[in-house]
Amino acid sequence: MLPLLPRLRNRQKSRQKNRQNRVFRTPDIRQGETSECGIAALAILLAHHGSPVTLEELRQQAGSTRLGLTARQLVALARQNGFHAAAYRRTLEDLRHQPLPVIAHSRFIHFVVIEAVTDSHVRINDPGCGPLVLPLHEFAEDYTGIILTLQPLRTAEAERRQQHPLAAMLRPMWKGLALAALATLALQGLVTLAAFLLASHGIIALTQTTTPLLLLSAAGLAGGAAALARHRAGQAAGRALAQGVERQTRAFMATQDLDWFARRTPDQTANLMTLPAVAEAAGCRASRMADAPGLLLLALAAGMGFGLSGLAVGLCGLGAALLTLAMTNRRGTLLSRMEGSLEELAQTPPAVPPPAMLAGIETWLCGGRSDELALRLAGSHAVSLDQVQQAGGRTARLNALQTLLFLVSIGAAAVHGLQGAPAGSVLGLSLLAATLHRQAGKLSGLAPALTQLRALAATLRDLTDGTRPQTAEVLPRPASAELTLRLDGETIVLRPGETLAVTGPAGSGKSRLLRAIAGLELMPGADISLNGAPISAAAAQWPGLVLHEDRPLPPFAGTVADNLRLGQSGLADADLMAALETVELWPVLPPRGGLALMLTPARPGLSGGQLRRLMIARCLLRRPQVLVLDETLDALETDLEERLRQRLTASGMALVLSGARALTAGTVTHTLTLGGRDA
Repeated sequence: MLPLLPRLRNRQKSRQKNRQNRVFRTPDIRQGETSECGIAALAILLAHHGSPVTLEELRQQAGSTRLGLTARQLVALARQNGFHAAAYRRTLEDLRHQPLPVIAHSRFIHFVVIEAVTDSHVRINDPGCGPLVLPLHEFAEDYTGIILTLQPLRTAEAERRQQHPLAAMLRPMWKGLALAALATLALQGLVTLAAFLLASHGIIALTQTTTPLLLLSAAGLAGGAAALARHRAGQAAGRALAQGVERQTRAFMATQDLDWFARRTPDQTANLMTLPAVAEAAGCRASRMADAPGLLLLALAAGMGFGLSGLAVGLCGLGAALLTLAMTNRRGTLLSRMEGSLEELAQTPPAVPPPAMLAGIETWLCGGRSDELALRLAGSHAVSLDQVQQAGGRTARLNALQTLLFLVSIGAAAVHGLQGAPAGSVLGLSLLAATLHRQAGKLSGLAPALTQLRALAATLRDLTDGTRPQTAEVLPRPASAELTLRLDGETIVLRPGETLAVTGPAGSGKSRLLRAIAGLELMPGADISLNGAPISAAAAQWPGLVLHEDRPLPPFAGTVADNLRLGQSGLADADLMAALETVELWPVLPPRGGLALMLTPARPGLSGGQLRRLMIARCLLRRPQVLVLDETLDALETDLEERLRQRLTASGMALVLSGARALTAGTVTHTLTLGGRDA
């Protein structure tokens, strides 16, 4: 018995080490904003331990997250949610013996979740870009030596199994994916037909007889049509996903109160509106998964129709596809942090500076800071060049392995000919091999696209999780709107094409009344209805029917078109230019880039009056029936203000105005004077 004791102790130590080295696959939860990596990492561990808490609930518990959270605040949040949490200093060597997963502090401004540590790599779940496998030296450069551990104080109930986030993203695309799969099968079936025609008739026979040659020509034409249909189906899948994301995002934002918007900057809100464009691009690339049935068909045809040589060709083609997916997988060392395929990254010119930096180049030069600008451009160039070089090295390795497998396939076709097969059979097998490897190479962009869809799914899950205000079923948008205002015994009915001017001294409540008219808040003593429905209910039923504009908010980083669309991808450039023409802003834009002019919050590139007109143009694109302008027109020239008001009322739009010049125009239909009411 005594000799068995050391063996049992060694076995126990081995089991303990295996538990410590176990690879945990933590939930895929992404941060909503750049400053929310801390609460997203905390949400990952809470869900991992069976006590999921939504990001919105964590935001409410933490208060404002605009500046991020410290490790101490994360510990307090974890304890608030029933966990024992503590922060420790751990070296890289200590991490190998540390029970995982834990939250690690990185770059002094970022938090990640460590899932596993080996002698050469660290597996992390980054709230910003998803799961990664980093080389140990790369992780060590950013690791600050601080970790946060969480242990539940009570046994959590088993979490109800939810639908996989990627499945939820692919559901709106199923029609496009199905059509793409059918088109791919048709295309590969025609390639298979051509290969068998070559094998059965031979090259010379095809040129001597009419029927096989006609069949081969028809197969070529049908193949071109199938390829075009495959491309259109992929685009349709991306558009369907974008439309679903747009509906979900707009419906969510229409139900939020002012507190939700107060906790976010304009850039953060605008980022939600640009999600449909991201979804469309990722959806088009993800439609490559529909090519899998075609790959199997080609491999099966090669194996069944050309003997052992065909079997070798089919296995090499499938091996090339699996190799491509393995080297561009979701947890790759490079691609998960970047968008696009390996080939796209390797061909990206690294000398292009960021658009936001170019937007403020005049300020840099006029301020005598050209040296600082040169240093920033050099740093940006170095970072992008390093990324492209890494992608280029990985591309070279992948291309070398794919080429090797392709040469093996061609060698198998050559062996097929040496064994006595006719030249047509060798040519047909070579055609199958070339098509197989070409389709396998196109899969390099699939895994990054799926990673991007997972990130998008995490963002949408953050929007839909938690308690949301319940609203009634959205009714059709009315063709016209009649606004009724009752205040202090006075009743005003504002009809289409009419103008209401609200006046009064400072502090009388003008701004508050205008916000109440727009349905943004309640005002005691004011009874406001739209087409007979309370304004609060009308604003929820018909988003955009009444719009409020009080001051020119800084534009978010993007083009003029981006700032006008705000995620509504269906708005054509002609619609944008028409709205800019209405506010007389379009004539000044073409010399500076037109709709492609870059705007940034720090350096808008437009004057205060031009920004106000840009915001009015954005409102006009939503086709409001009632437009509320709180001192918005005061910064405009008198003649321009008069022309703008006449255009708006002539279109049938009702206006509610306040400001120093609210009564100067002759288009005012109703006047309401306030006095002594708190703002």
